[in-house]
Amino acid sequence: MSEEAEQSRTIEYVEPEDGRLLVYANNHMIAVTAYDIRVLFGEVVGVTDEKIEIEQRVQVTMTWLQAKYLMENLSQRIAAFEKLNGEIKLPTIP
Repeated sequence: MSEEAEQSRTIEYVEPEDGRLLVYANNHMIAVTAYDIRVLFGEVVGVTDEKIEIEQRVQVTMTWLQAKYLMENLSQRIAAFEKLNGEIKLPTIP
């Protein structure tokens, strides 16, 4: 397919019949191989003096190429958000 024809194609996002999986996460963990990268998303569900309990909710595995596209997209979105709302400051965790 020519580059011109490829650029004129539309992209259609289709939601599965049983609906889209919705997950909240306030924690992530990353694992990698030479072939792909895996991000595990979880939610902190309990905090005590002895431990922090994180319920792992979903795992997303993608190619390194797709991960780089994601990084670029997130960087652009965060920069746009900060331009409107000010810098997002990372908390100091003792």
